Amino acid sequence: MSFKTKRYYVVAALMLLAIGPPIPATALPLTYLASYGSGTACTQSQPCSDFGAAYTATDAGGEIVCLNSGPYNLSIAFPKSLTLNCPGGIGNTLLFGTSGGNSTQFLRIYGMTFVPAASNGDGIQVDGGNVLFENCRIENFPNVPGLLIQAYNYVSTITIKNSTIWNNVKGNILVESQKPISLVLDRTTVAGGLYGIRADGNSAYGSGQIDVEVRDSFLGHHTNNGVLAVSDNAPIHFKVTRSTLADNGVYGAVATGTQAFMIVDGSSLTKNGTGLAQLSGSTVATYGNNGINFNATNTSGTITPITPK
Repeated sequence: MSFKTKRYYVVAALMLLAIGPPIPATALPLTYLASYGSGTACTQSQPCSDFGAAYTATDAGGEIVCLNSGPYNLSIAFPKSLTLNCPGGIGNTLLFGTSGGNSTQFLRIYGMTFVPAASNGDGIQVDGGNVLFENCRIENFPNVPGLLIQAYNYVSTITIKNSTIWNNVKGNILVESQKPISLVLDRTTVAGGLYGIRADGNSAYGSGQIDVEVRDSFLGHHTNNGVLAVSDNAPIHFKVTRSTLADNGVYGAVATGTQAFMIVDGSSLTKNGTGLAQLSGSTVATYGNNGINFNATNTSGTITPITPK
């Protein structure tokens, strides 16, 4: 049995499924969810308690609002675009997405904290689609990376804004994809656990190009690396801008493999084992405007200077 099928995935996936929950003729543009709710009306005065019922009752492109913190068992895939608006809401498990999909679909998750369910220590998986995590937290998953990003059948864009991904023991964000995928982190804290972001083109799922852009963010206090790009297969383009990589046990930022390309721009790399490293045929470049100080070793390998265009 594969790693993927062993898990119950918490999935934020926009999947156009051959089968799925029907959208009723009375679907609403705005529905409500509460742990004290019941039934399927999903109005503000009669909220649903079941996320699947709220999902079914919501128009494509509509919005589900959480009226209290839950917790909510988010056990459904996403064959239509919508917004999940849950400031202070606690989310546990979502059914993992299957093959198929539509790159025009969009899921926005606002304000939710994802933590392990009592019976389940697995993290979030995004199998595809355009997904925005905003003002969210993903924390304390013990068995797998907190956020696993894969795309099996179509191009995906994942954006994480103003969020915290913290203390996921096996790593915070793992990106590996069979199709081209783009990950953007903006004003986000990634800290604790094994590593911050690992973009891996050498895994069994790693045949698609991966683009990662990290800006105005903090990545630190990891056992191994703040950010890592590793590939001898499909290209990885990894850019870190105006960010801090601090107190990572092995590397602050590192690329390895002939198809791994990294640019670090206007960032601070401090108190890491090695601040910035180029390994095994990779390309690591800077504009010469980083602060790389107080590391056990500041730089390793060949760091290529480039001129801003």
